[in-house]
Amino acid sequence: MNQARTHLKFCLELARLQHKRGRGFIFEQPQSANSWKEADVKAMCALPGVYRLVVDMCAYGLKIDRTRNLETGETGLLSKKPIAVLTNVPELAEYLNKRCDGTHKHGALLGGTAEAAARYSPQFVSAILKGIRAHMKTKGLWRGFPSRQQRHFEDWSSEVNQTGQNLG
Repeated sequence: MNQARTHLKFCLELARLQHKRGRGFIFEQPQSANSWKEADVKAMCALPGVYRLVVDMCAYGLKIDRTRNLETGETGLLSKKPIAVLTNVPELAEYLNKRCDGTHKHGALLGGTAEAAARYSPQFVSAILKGIRAHMKTKGLWRGFPSRQQRHFEDWSSEVNQTGQNLG
């Protein structure tokens, strides 16, 4: 428990430092985690310009093959896995703010399936990247990709390349 609390405090200190310097951060924990009750986390949530949102990972396609619906016994269903996210980047908050639409059943994360659910789905990663891209465009720091063949090369503005300009 002490190691977890030390890690939490370290992550929050990094987020506070980013926020204080006008840079962006993202902090995520399961919605049901006890960390949300910690005084340091509550203080971070209360900072001006910090958004706290609850996200259902099923809205981003989180599906673990071995999950089982406890009522029907069906397997391979989407996993709701609600998480809470803190960020001071408005565009990230906008792109990540999705909840379950209620049109599907969920599989329970039991019997060793929770470990696989600890990885972000490609759709969730894509939403993070889209939010960062939108934020950089808002700040005038993004020029996009010169061609589809060069997608793996990031083309930042010259100001970012030269100075390591903050993205916050």
